[in-house]
Amino acid sequence: MQRVNLFWKLAVDALGSLDDLQLPAAARRLEEIAEPHVTLLFFGGRDEKKAAEKARMSLSEFQCMNSALAAREGESIDFTVDAVFVHPEVVFATVSLPSNLPCNNDQPFLKLRASKTASGSIVRSLLEEGVPLTRINFAEPLLLHGRIEMETGEPLPQAQRCRKPRLADESQGDWVHVKKHSSMSCAVVQFPSPEIRDAVLKRCQFQEISGTPFDVKPHHEELHGEKKEVRSALFFAWRAGYGKPINAQSLQSWFDKLTAPRMPSRLPVEADFAQGMLRNETLGVAQSGTSSSGEEVVVIRLTRMARSPQVTNLLLQSPALESCRRRVRDAGCDLMPEWAAGAKVFVPSIQSQEVVEAGVTLQDHHLIVYQSDVHLIQQVIAEMPRRQRPKVSHQQAMGRRRRPQTENEEPAFIVVCTFRTNSSIACSSYGL
Repeated sequence: MQRVNLFWKLAVDALGSLDDLQLPAAARRLEEIAEPHVTLLFFGGRDEKKAAEKARMSLSEFQCMNSALAAREGESIDFTVDAVFVHPEVVFATVSLPSNLPCNNDQPFLKLRASKTASGSIVRSLLEEGVPLTRINFAEPLLLHGRIEMETGEPLPQAQRCRKPRLADESQGDWVHVKKHSSMSCAVVQFPSPEIRDAVLKRCQFQEISGTPFDVKPHHEELHGEKKEVRSALFFAWRAGYGKPINAQSLQSWFDKLTAPRMPSRLPVEADFAQGMLRNETLGVAQSGTSSSGEEVVVIRLTRMARSPQVTNLLLQSPALESCRRRVRDAGCDLMPEWAAGAKVFVPSIQSQEVVEAGVTLQDHHLIVYQSDVHLIQQVIAEMPRRQRPKVSHQQAMGRRRRPQTENEEPAFIVVCTFRTNSSIACSSYGL
């Protein structure tokens, strides 16, 4: 059977003084990496086009880097180790490579030890998320040597090519929703509004939870190739092994207590989030077309598959939505205005401030439509094959979330909020 390309690497035969490094007892129990290496360019058994998409590179950039590494295959390279980092599931070193050596990793690393259950991408995730780690520094950088090689392997059987999804640990409280990473000591906490998030952030900067020190900062997500802040969410990370174990439920309870005093005093903590987010000010949404001036405007969050080209093409080209698109164009407005961050706006003349005041941070999986047009969105999504339709694992809104729905009743999208000139806000979900 023909072997497939897995990744270009800098193969390291000897770790030098890294072998003598004094690690914590728990880290020494992790399994040593049999063939330590620095990954330079990842294929994962894919062809160049799919590998380039996975690496977020253009095909020409990927091919150029692949060719450059192929031309230098077998070459010996000197590089330095900057520091070693210890996590309960992995030990790795960050390295500095020669400037003329192609590498697709912003921070190259050398994995030294790992647990048998650790994800293959755990180091990259730790670095991207900024999770607190135990750092071991050196008086001066350590010099190591490696060879440029292509790692190949047998192609996986078709049945094993789909990785089993990891389920996050989630907990919905009275005011906040917590989603904890399945294998790392970090979580994302969603608040009712950006203002409340900022107030809680100031309050919890210098505290501990369950005897464990933590780091907390505004949460960012990648959108169109760049990191953008999610205004109503915080990224929370802690060092495992301190104090009591932390799970999504304990985080939710702690943040709910911090949030409750900052919610309107006239509302009980148990109030439904839609009532909890009720606004007094007038939003003054301008209406046009056939819709009445008092009709509600709905913010919809599409779920899984929301960013797929098939879904986008349907929304922008389906005949069922032509009247909605024409209404926007006739008013001289854009379907995807710059302020909407990739969201599709089917309501003419709506302003970004009106959405902000409703407590919604728009992303490219959101739609803004009239309430009377929601059935058209249902109709368009129903045109797709069932496996390609957007799906949902939980409801995300501005405050409380409802219980996760079973597979049989899983809706295609979630109504995040509705609002109109009298600032009414509601929440519901629509199934197909």
